[in-house]
Amino acid sequence: MYEKTLTLSLLACALAANVYAANTGDSYNVVYNNQAPTLDGKLDDGVWKNVKAITDFSNPWVEDKMPSTEFKAYHDDKNLYFAFDVVDPNVVVYDQTDHEWMVAREDRVELFMAPGAIDQANADGSYPKYMALEMDYKGRALSMLRDSQKNVNAEWNPSTLELKGERTDKGYVLEGQISLKELNDLGLIKDNTIQAGVYRAEFSIIEGKGKERADWITWVNPQTEKPNFHINSSFGKFVLEPKK
Repeated sequence: MYEKTLTLSLLACALAANVYAANTGDSYNVVYNNQAPTLDGKLDDGVWKNVKAITDFSNPWVEDKMPSTEFKAYHDDKNLYFAFDVVDPNVVVYDQTDHEWMVAREDRVELFMAPGAIDQANADGSYPKYMALEMDYKGRALSMLRDSQKNVNAEWNPSTLELKGERTDKGYVLEGQISLKELNDLGLIKDNTIQAGVYRAEFSIIEGKGKERADWITWVNPQTEKPNFHINSSFGKFVLEPKK
C-alpha cells in the first residue's frame, strides 16, 4: 500500500510538473507572407484574415472573466508585423501629454521580446536585456530595454517601430511593425525563434470612487502569486516560419 501511495504521489507530481511546463511553454507560429499590411489600425487587409490569432488570454490572479484580447503576428523578409484587437467598453486614456510615461497609467497592450531566459545571469554577472513595448491605442509607446533586476533604460527607443491604433465600437485595435534586422541586431532572434511575452493592462474607473482598477492579462500564465510580467515564466515562443 505504501509503494502504491508513493507511486501515485510521484505520478501526481509529474503531472503537475507537466501542467506547469505546458503553461510556460506556449508556442505561436509566426507565418510568412510577402504582402505587407497597410498600417491603419483597421485590420481589413486580406493578409490578416489568414493569420491565426492568440486568443487564450487570462488574468490568472482573479476569478473574474476578462474581456477578450486577440493577438496576431506574421513576417515577411523585412519586418515582423503584429496586431492587437481588444474588447474594452471603457477605454482609459490620457490626452493631456504625449510623454511616453503616461502610457503606464492607461489601457495598453504590451509586447516583450528577450534573447533567452531572462533570469539566468551572464558570465559577467549581468542579466540579459530584453525589449519591453507598452503601447496605447493612440500609437504611443513606452519602450524600454531592461533586465529582470529592474535595471531599466527608458531612454532607448526602437528605430524601426511603427504603430497605428484606432478606437472601435467594441474597444480598440493596435497595429504595428518592427524590422527583423533590428530584432536580430538586439540578439532577439535565435534559430528563427523569439522568446516573447504578450500582455494587456486593463484599467477601469470605479464609479463613485474615482479610482482605477487594474487587471493584468497575459498570454502565458507565469504561475506567480502576484501579477508579474517581468519574469521568465511569463514568456512563450514565437517561431518564425520560413518562406515557402
